[in-house]
Amino acid sequence: MTKTKISIVVIILFLVFILFQLPWPKETDRIHPIIENCDTLKQNGEIIFISDTQEPIWIETLRLDENNNLIARERIFNEIIDEKPTKVFHLGDIVAFGYYDDDWKPIDNFLDKLIKEKIEFYPTLGNHEVMLFSEIGENNFAKRFPFYSRTGYSINNGATEIILLNSNFSEMTTREIAQQQEWYINKLIQLEQDSTISAVIVGCHHSPFTNSKIVDPDEKVEELFVPPFVEFQKCKLFLSGHCHAFEHFKYKGKDFLVLGGGGGLQQPLYVEVESIWKDQYDNKNPKRMFHFLKYKFENDTVRVTLKMLEKDFSQFDDEYKLIIPLK
Repeated sequence: MTKTKISIVVIILFLVFILFQLPWPKETDRIHPIIENCDTLKQNGEIIFISDTQEPIWIETLRLDENNNLIARERIFNEIIDEKPTKVFHLGDIVAFGYYDDDWKPIDNFLDKLIKEKIEFYPTLGNHEVMLFSEIGENNFAKRFPFYSRTGYSINNGATEIILLNSNFSEMTTREIAQQQEWYINKLIQLEQDSTISAVIVGCHHSPFTNSKIVDPDEKVEELFVPPFVEFQKCKLFLSGHCHAFEHFKYKGKDFLVLGGGGGLQQPLYVEVESIWKDQYDNKNPKRMFHFLKYKFENDTVRVTLKMLEKDFSQFDDEYKLIIPLK
């Protein structure tokens, strides 16, 4: 047998091995929470943003180190409950495999606690929700969040409007991509003319800018979502995940934050002279600890605080603050 044939056999055996390691979809009748769009009357309450809470997949651990990831996720969930925000926004990759019902169990437990505390929850799709068996995964997502629109939707929080977009372009038709883009631009035009809105936040899963060594900046997000965000004056924050780290970039005078620290495997970054984009968060450590973001609109000012878990997992610190005056 030639070396080429041996290599092909080895690759096939490796792929078969991977397939047998993956969980397979199964029918279950397990009761799960259903989150409603509450259209709350609470104005300008504190809100929280989080992303990438999926548990590690074994094949990812061949390249990235684990760091008590499930404990970190649970610490974040408990801290969010203790913070008692008005709303929680999730930027995608809630679970490792959207199609696999067992992966949703810890998330459902968190959602039940949010419902009990009357805290609203609004997510957008990440790539893990639609990985492999995408139709089943998206169905599991939609069963829990029936208000979700795969071509974009928005939620009001008093003087702030939060727009959540779907950046899983490979899972969308050309028509859906165009439909979302049209809705997005029309929504920004509408909000620009709305005297009750002072700040707009745009969020999606994939990051247009990142120094990650594992995932690339998303060119489609940069092409479609960034120019309208930059153009409209009321757009103040662009939030994304996918890169499992915290990063802060300035682009054409606007703030772009990466918030991928919800519990997934920490991704190393290109830092200092190696960095592709200048990170306003001046941290020379190529790995950032687990985190979430608090947002508050107050006295015509946008106040953002990054809550980061200490390395010994003992507590959360106010690691980074951003204040954006609106006048």
